[in-house]
Amino acid sequence: VEEKRRNEEIEDRRREQMEFELQKLRLENERCRSESDRVVTAEFSAKPKIDLHTILQKFDPRSNDISLYLILFERQAKRAEIQKKYWVSYLIGLLPSEMSQIIAREDEEVTEDYEKIKALLLKRYKLTPERFRQLFVNHNKAPENTWTDFVYEVKNYFHEWIRGVNVKTFEELSNLIITEQIKKKRYRLRFTTIS
Repeated sequence: VEEKRRNEEIEDRRREQMEFELQKLRLENERCRSESDRVVTAEFSAKPKIDLHTILQKFDPRSNDISLYLILFERQAKRAEIQKKYWVSYLIGLLPSEMSQIIAREDEEVTEDYEKIKALLLKRYKLTPERFRQLFVNHNKAPENTWTDFVYEVKNYFHEWIRGVNVKTFEELSNLIITEQIKKKRYRLRFTTIS
């Protein structure tokens, strides 16, 4: 009888100990959860919400360059931490209705892919690799723009040109530049012999 009572006491202590440990774990879990909630809340409140429609003007095809506008859009979308899968939706809201209609005519799978929409818009506005090459070679600094703006524009035209002709290595780039140089020399030579 005494042994049975001792076993029951041991069992009761073990049960109490287990309940104590369980309660301790619950409290620890609750403390961790409230700390993480505080960190997440602080993180979100520290980041200002950026509305693209307030920081980007609507695109005007008469006065804006679509390639520069798309680069600016991409930068702002990244800064606003918008997932790329939603970029087309945001972009459509910044385009004039005739451009939005061009996108709307495409298959749904195309309209969900920003890169395809970007290519479509560049093609629609005849910004081919050759056109980017011409812009790169002939672009001049506008008096109202800064030199930083000018460098940015020239870099953009260059990058779009080499991306358009699918240049990926230094060797391909050097071949492209050498070919362009030869074309220029040949054109000048032909022009001077005709006159």
